[in-house]
Amino acid sequence: MNKLKPQCLYKHDKQDHSKTYGHSAKGFILPCCWCDTVNPETDTQLMKLMKEELLLENNNSIEDIIDSPEWNEFYTNITTPENYDKVPKVCKRYCTVNDDGTQKLWKKEFKYGADGKLVKW
Repeated sequence: MNKLKPQCLYKHDKQDHSKTYGHSAKGFILPCCWCDTVNPETDTQLMKLMKEELLLENNNSIEDIIDSPEWNEFYTNITTPENYDKVPKVCKRYCTVNDDGTQKLWKKEFKYGADGKLVKW
């Protein structure tokens, strides 16, 4: 079974998470900068986070956006192994890990310990 280690959720070097929210040129807050893809229309799961009602200009705060049903569904999917088929392609590309905890990213090898910390670069 494929497993995810979402970079937007795990602690790294004493930070709350290793990736921070991304902001697209189209006016959306995204889980991380990797989600600001060239052709998001090709990923139906990612497009759920890019609905008009989730534009920054249509909300009073970022919390209004990240507390939305769409974002709650996104976080449920990336944290539930059985929902791997509902995870955006970009998350699968950058955050899928092997059974031994290694992760191929930018042609470098990453390994995480049981505590979620990076142990090998």
